[in-house]
Amino acid sequence: MRHNHPVDRSVMQVHPAFRRLSEEQRERLEPFFTENCRTDKIKSFALNTWGKHITTQDVCNMRMKYPFVGLPHSEWNELLQYFRSNGRIYVAGEVPGMDVLCFSTNGQRQLLNKYCEVIGMDVTYKTNIEGRFLCEVLVTDSLGRGRAVMFAFMTSENLEQYRHVGRALRAMLNDGKMPSTFVVDKCAASMEAIREVFPGTALVICKFHVLRAIRRKARRNESLCVWFRNAMETEKESRFNHCLNVLRRVSPRFGAYLDRCWLPIKEMWATYFMTALTYGCTTNNRVESAHRWLKHFLEHQYPLFKSAKLPWSYANKIVREHQDAVAISLQKFKQYDVDLHEQRLLDKLTAYAADLVYRSMNLVAVITAGPVCGRTVTTINRLSRVSATVDIIQWTCTCRSYAAYKLPCTHILAAAHSIFYRMDLLPLPRRWQRLYLESPSPSTSTSHAVIQHRQPVRRRSYRLHRMIDAVEQEQDPTTANKVMDAMETAGNDALSRFSGSQQPIRRPTRTTANDSPSNQWNICNLCGIRVRTRDRHLFLFCVNHHPMHMQCAERHGYSVECVVCQGDLHTPYHDASASSSANSSSTSSPSTSTSSDETVLMRIQSTSLLPFRSVDLDEESYMSYS
Repeated sequence: MRHNHPVDRSVMQVHPAFRRLSEEQRERLEPFFTENCRTDKIKSFALNTWGKHITTQDVCNMRMKYPFVGLPHSEWNELLQYFRSNGRIYVAGEVPGMDVLCFSTNGQRQLLNKYCEVIGMDVTYKTNIEGRFLCEVLVTDSLGRGRAVMFAFMTSENLEQYRHVGRALRAMLNDGKMPSTFVVDKCAASMEAIREVFPGTALVICKFHVLRAIRRKARRNESLCVWFRNAMETEKESRFNHCLNVLRRVSPRFGAYLDRCWLPIKEMWATYFMTALTYGCTTNNRVESAHRWLKHFLEHQYPLFKSAKLPWSYANKIVREHQDAVAISLQKFKQYDVDLHEQRLLDKLTAYAADLVYRSMNLVAVITAGPVCGRTVTTINRLSRVSATVDIIQWTCTCRSYAAYKLPCTHILAAAHSIFYRMDLLPLPRRWQRLYLESPSPSTSTSHAVIQHRQPVRRRSYRLHRMIDAVEQEQDPTTANKVMDAMETAGNDALSRFSGSQQPIRRPTRTTANDSPSNQWNICNLCGIRVRTRDRHLFLFCVNHHPMHMQCAERHGYSVECVVCQGDLHTPYHDASASSSANSSSTSSPSTSTSSDETVLMRIQSTSLLPFRSVDLDEESYMSYS
């Protein structure tokens, strides 16, 4: 047959007759396949050596004939010994060629036991030359950030290997610790393994993966995707049913797909039906972000020994970053535009939790609280018409926000306002308190925590503080009289470094001119006279609540009982002054001066307010006086 075009090797380069390899050439390529080299390198080697343009499909066919054998036995033992000497490891399968390799450091184990309520788990690919999958397990700390607590290399995503990962995670938990929720993608093997290893644990499907699956099934029909997303995010059952009816009417085939695949598990992805504790983790974005950071350093051609060591060094960096973030968060207090008791409530929380509660405080105006019925109050949102029931004894709510975070929601705050309940007395989850950041990990033996309050205000007089130091060191009565005179002008700011009392004293009530109009006046609880806030240096404050004039407090001997907490204002010195005056009338003048000096010193000790200090005490004692 005669062709109308040239037929030679240069034109028909990819014809099977010209790119077929001989047996000798195949044997020479065998080391490339056993070491799992990249496909483009194998193709370039064949082109440069023999001038043959083999295709990617040819390389894949030859890989089936020459499978990858994995790491040598010596390298496996070296890798396992490295992990055992630096942390904890879990191996499933015989060495060499193990199926699952799970590892974590001691610091990661402490983070897992401290924040094990909500766990996110996801798998990424192309991280090593063996083709193993990297599974990463994350928790959410009290600052709202994801922290990786375990890594696992798997040969495949089947049920048995996910069981091994779950057992390794269960072995890292202390006795009595159990996760409340797992956030996963819709992988049937992982969900079934979690149900077996952690029975009773709630499962939440990542909303991003749900929307991606819906978009793929809807063939990028934007109207179907928008209606489904509205159904997923709504908090009203009527709105959810309306969106589903629209989807069934517009596309019966798509509606049948939803009835078959997604509606039987709607409590895993629909906001209205979701009652699981999530702490805001309804997607795997935190895990995907950790994957992205790791893939900056992990590459597809890396051997497993190197690919496993990089996450190990990253694990140490995770623990250090968490410790630094906690230290920075404890040094910062944010002043919100709220009243006094609400500010006290926010001061007890971490920065992340305080922002969530402050956001709820701004929405209280649109909430209407009904009358008290037994122990419950029914609230309704005037904009969305969503109602919720608040238990005013346990201070719990039936809304989705409280179920997700266990923090005071808008309905709880509105109910507290309606019955004139103090905001700073609302119960708070231990996880979101600032004290929990400072508390040691469950695996350590230390039983106390350091409580650091707000940093003291800027001192007004360097000379005044020098005199206070002289009183502390030398107990000079003459200097003590000068200090008492200066204290009347400097106010409570002069007492920020005075340490006369050894008892843990709560910081006094803070009132500034920027507070709400109800707090712009200080009213004495004894005489009833009110003074502007700018003259607050004339006031003494109860350790917990109410202010009073210095002169009124002196007249009553500093032992005035607070009408709220039923506690003394300060240590009384009235009896001591009376005894000193009696001694002065019956003794000579030198003894009179000595007793009066002792009275002055006792007076200084009785007025030693310590608004800002660090106290070492256990959590139980802190909760008793806070």
